[in-house]
Amino acid sequence: MKSVSTAFSVLGIGASVLSASGVAHAYGALLRLNATSGAQDTSFGTNGLVTSTASGDSYSSVIATPTVEYAAGAAQTGTNTTRPVVRTYLLGGSPASWAQGGTAILPSVSTAPAQHAQAIVRDSSNRIIAVCDDGTNVWLVRLDSSGNPDPTYGNNTLNPGVVSPFGGLGNGLALRAVGVKLLSDGRTIVVANNANGAAGFSLARVNAAGVVDLLSTGNSFGETATVSSAMDFAIDSHDNIAITGQSSTGDCGVITLTKDVVVPDKLVVNFRDTVHFTQYPNNHTFGSGVAFEPIAGSMTVVVGIQATPQYPVSGVRFRFRTYDNNYSSSPAWTLNDSLTGPYISGSTPQTTSPTWKVLPIEIIGPSGLPSLEYYVAGTSQTASGSYQFEVVKVTAVDPNTGLLQGDSAFGSNGEVHYPLSGYNAVGLNVAATGRGGTTNYPVVAGVVY
Repeated sequence: MKSVSTAFSVLGIGASVLSASGVAHAYGALLRLNATSGAQDTSFGTNGLVTSTASGDSYSSVIATPTVEYAAGAAQTGTNTTRPVVRTYLLGGSPASWAQGGTAILPSVSTAPAQHAQAIVRDSSNRIIAVCDDGTNVWLVRLDSSGNPDPTYGNNTLNPGVVSPFGGLGNGLALRAVGVKLLSDGRTIVVANNANGAAGFSLARVNAAGVVDLLSTGNSFGETATVSSAMDFAIDSHDNIAITGQSSTGDCGVITLTKDVVVPDKLVVNFRDTVHFTQYPNNHTFGSGVAFEPIAGSMTVVVGIQATPQYPVSGVRFRFRTYDNNYSSSPAWTLNDSLTGPYISGSTPQTTSPTWKVLPIEIIGPSGLPSLEYYVAGTSQTASGSYQFEVVKVTAVDPNTGLLQGDSAFGSNGEVHYPLSGYNAVGLNVAATGRGGTTNYPVVAGVVY
């Protein structure tokens, strides 16, 4: 079973969780689950949970491999001060033997007090590439296989291993990182949002030497002179790129980019769409994620929509929408009314069910097998006001309705939640660990406090 990880988390969440709440005893957390039942994996940490040892830390991204989990986020290095960090954990949950006992504090281009690593990827040479930001500037850091900054990446003599894909300090863009992903040739795609009210989001392509060879700013989901916010993106086996997020009117937006036929190194837009969910009065896209299905080439978007008391429990609902492989000309939507969280079954909503607080939505999948497999992670709020990790697993399409179904063996019809006794929990990201080459163990990265 192939493990595929995506990296979406709310912009700047690694720093904002701490600063907004004023909580000094937050810890970065990884929660690993049994892939079949959804139960906490007792072979990992304490009942499936591993937390950072330093108070004030947070995790916003995770790469899960068969032997090591790589967690990226923020490490508190002083009073109200955080720095980007990548930590490694072995399958049992102990720190891996890598860069200062499993920890690498990443170099920075900034002097801002709140900095964090938003997302990470691992290339074919076992090097970690992290995208970091401080709320205004975005930069990449590549670590060698020993966890040290790679001096062969970029041309920054003061900060070896550091690249500023959108320009250095004072570039006027005021960017917040969305994520970083690898193309098949080893180059990386970086997506960032313009945080100063400028229209659209930015995209950069960076080669293996750390040189930017493509830069595109002011992108949108189809509106004119309005603001679009990217929330996630995915790359398929042909290096097609899909970006999803929120349009200026609060709807879900989707855009796809493909190689130009004449100039393959040039990217061209071949599809844009915005979707308004009429079932939700005054709906507002709270988060979204996107993944490509590698067998059929279709694309699935998961959207978290801010609902209102009129329908019929306030909070945020998940919706799945699927494009077929002809999405560039005429998308085929599968509107899944049976998977509308915080409940999965499609039965009458229960007001006692947790209310989704999406921070954010994440997709892992599909598995690489003909059957679909997606994990979606978020945070729900209980009736008592505490927060908990929430994970949904989707594995099949109903042959009668064409709608995606929750895995009936995973929790309750595909949905599980983890109150983690003694903790409030904010779930930010989900990845899958391939164990024994056949089983994906979902791992949720986030913050507990």
